[in-house]
Amino acid sequence: MFGNDRRALLGFLAATAAVAPLLPEQGTVATASTSAVESASAGPLRTSAVTPNPGVEAGSKPTRILSPQPWPGVVTCGNRRGLCAGYWQISADEILGFIWLAGRVRLTLGNCRPIQMNESGELVGETVRRYDRQAFRWANGVLQPLGFLGGGDGQGGRVSTVAAISTSGIIAGSSTTDTAASHAWRIVHGRMQDMGTLGGDHSTATAVNDRGQVVGASSLPDGTTHAFAWSDSRIYDLGTLGGSSSTAQAVNNAGWVVGSSTTASGRSHAYLWRRGYMTDLGVLPGDQASEAVAINRQGNVLVRSIGDRQRAFLWVEGSRTEISLPTGGFDPAGLTDDGLVAGMVQSPAGGSHAATWHQGVLRQHEGLGGRDSSVVATTSNGMLLGSSATADNGRHAAVWPATPGA
Repeated sequence: MFGNDRRALLGFLAATAAVAPLLPEQGTVATASTSAVESASAGPLRTSAVTPNPGVEAGSKPTRILSPQPWPGVVTCGNRRGLCAGYWQISADEILGFIWLAGRVRLTLGNCRPIQMNESGELVGETVRRYDRQAFRWANGVLQPLGFLGGGDGQGGRVSTVAAISTSGIIAGSSTTDTAASHAWRIVHGRMQDMGTLGGDHSTATAVNDRGQVVGASSLPDGTTHAFAWSDSRIYDLGTLGGSSSTAQAVNNAGWVVGSSTTASGRSHAYLWRRGYMTDLGVLPGDQASEAVAINRQGNVLVRSIGDRQRAFLWVEGSRTEISLPTGGFDPAGLTDDGLVAGMVQSPAGGSHAATWHQGVLRQHEGLGGRDSSVVATTSNGMLLGSSATADNGRHAAVWPATPGA
């Protein structure tokens, strides 16, 4: 980093050094690429013991969320209190959202797809129709449309999507604008703020932390796409691992960002960006690509490694622990602050099963009697959220309760 690039980054680095108040509502300023690149120190590569089917006493049996009709469904988000949300697919063009707690569906939300929920029970998602999509916030029984940055009056001319909500209620998403572009936005205290771009036509938010720092991807004037971080009313280009493109997936409260980037050789690798440096997290031996899935409070990074089969590893300060089966794959879905990894083990014969990894032990959990299960997320205390098949091949929304050691 040199000259103005280094000075422009100081604001973001200062913001990530100590807890700061909510960021002011001002315009954004594009900043040139500011990352230096470090190679990952692979360190020792560890493998995990496998404990299949730990049994009901270990909390591995899922709860099926009953639908009003035989519709396929999925649980998409929830919090540590057991409040969960998801949706049923009624037809090719119609869905029905639901909110579930303590064994009962408490509320249904027409044409709503829940995306994320915070610990206060605030839910964000998208109202979905055939040609339109609009972000919403639900809290205390009230559904609030979040509006748009702009757009046209024709069919599909106004679209807004949502990516995340922080513990403090800051929401990040993307919307059409009056110039027919799409820009990332965030909402604080009810105000939708355009975060701009890195000089191109579009930007997309993917995550927000509790301090209001937003990450995502933006086009550049030359048409390439780079990961960005938005903080203190400025948008920063996080650069690449030597290739032409990068995206951001998540950010923790320290301001550390994870995502994927092309390298000078054209391969796509997971990275960790912190304090102005982008570290290549590499791939597992024999694999061709990797992508970051999540980062927790401690800065541990969950990575999907892609080759002949999907595997995963947990990156902890240069040391990588492989998470997979000797003959099957593992598809990671989430990571808690306690280091629990949620995902699915994949059988060579086909099918997948809900699984958790913690402190070196990989456990396979039960399903609803069918061939496979799917985990899409985990709560902060380790509940698994997703769907599971029954013996008649029906696909049902399901939750796996948090269990000690699982």
